[in-house]
Order: sequence, then C-alpha cells, then structure tokens
Amino acid sequence: MPYDRNQYRVDQVSDFISIFYPELKKGIEECAVLDVGSGLGTVSLSLARRAKQVVGIEPVKDLVRQATEEALRQGLSNVRFENLSANGLRPTHEFDVVILSDVLEHVPDQKGLLGRCLGALAPGGVLYINTPNKWFPMEPHKHILFLSWLPPRIANRYAKAFGASGYNEYYLLSYKELLRLLDSLPVTYRFKTQPNPRRRMYKIGNRLVTNAPPLWRFANAFQLIVQQK
Repeated sequence: MPYDRNQYRVDQVSDFISIFYPELKKGIEECAVLDVGSGLGTVSLSLARRAKQVVGIEPVKDLVRQATEEALRQGLSNVRFENLSANGLRPTHEFDVVILSDVLEHVPDQKGLLGRCLGALAPGGVLYINTPNKWFPMEPHKHILFLSWLPPRIANRYAKAFGASGYNEYYLLSYKELLRLLDSLPVTYRFKTQPNPRRRMYKIGNRLVTNAPPLWRFANAFQLIVQQK
C-alpha cells in the first residue's frame, strides 16, 4: 500500500507538529496555521485540535464544501476553508505556520508560490514544505516507474500508455533544483526527517540522511522547514 502522508499526520499529529521545532518559537496552541492546498481538510482538521486557528485554502469548490462539512461534523469552530488558489494568496503576515505539502510540484511558478507563502508568515513563522523527488524511481502521483525522469512530451505519452490521464501538469524537483530554488530566495532552510517512522525503510532512510545529508538527493520526498532571513 502506498505511504499516505496525510494519514500519518492524523495518526501521529504530535510527531508531525514536532517537525516545526526548534525553528518555531511559539507553542502550537498559540499559532495560526495556513494550509495551502488543503484538499479534503485532513491535515487542517488534525491540526485544528492543537492549534489556535487553522485556515485551509483549496481551489476545488467541492473539496472545500466537503472539508467544511467535516469540520462542522467534528465540532471544530477554529478552522475554516476558503475556495482560493495559491495564486490568490496576498501578503498578510498573520500565520505562524504555513503548510505547503504536495503542492509545489503542481505549480509552474514555484518561486512565485514560495514568495506568496512567505508573505503570509508572521515574524518568526515557519513554512513547512513536503514535495516529491524528481529522481526517485517510482513517480508518486501515477505510480509509474521512471515517469518523472522523462522529458515532458515523452512523459505524457508514457503515462497514457499505462492508462493514466497524462502527465502535463507536474513539475517535480530534484535535490539540486530545490536547493537552487531556495537559494534564490532570502530564506534559511533545514531538511527534516520523519519523527518516529513506522516503516523500516524510513527508519533506515532517516539514519542515512542524518549521517550523510547529501543522500537527500536519493530520498523519495523532501521535507523541510523554511524561514525568512
């Protein structure tokens, strides 16, 4: 069964929150959180049980509706969902934590997206990023080997040959490309491992990248905390 990052964040929410530290200087119970690309609201709803306030933005109206209904069902009054794309973000400087998980690889203007997310951060806030590695053999969206290694036109035909809908709107980054992107912005960043992994392969991977950080280039995904300088 493919690894479900969102389910991990529900089942091990304390571990997920611990990734924000020590960079985040406030307790999560004092924090306002923005979840960019909130989908069905799984992560937002999980964090709302611990954070002061959570806002999820999502461009698909039906997902916003379902997430809002689930928040009402769970009796959570400190979370709301808005029908808004990441392109609609404007500087607010009001969120202590911005979540950008499995979104960066869907956006062609990645530097612009990161700039808008950083503009939403309050002083001392943190931006959490999770995005898959372009060079990991198994492509995580279509689950087709080596798909993200191919030039876009060939990748699109290759995906369709496996019965997938195509591969036109994915912009996965390699380790070097991600570093180049981050280094072009006025930020500091730190790669983070998954706390208390349940799978043996993740336990081994944690030890490897901790002892030899360049091995991040072979990880299945990148997880990091970003802050403005």
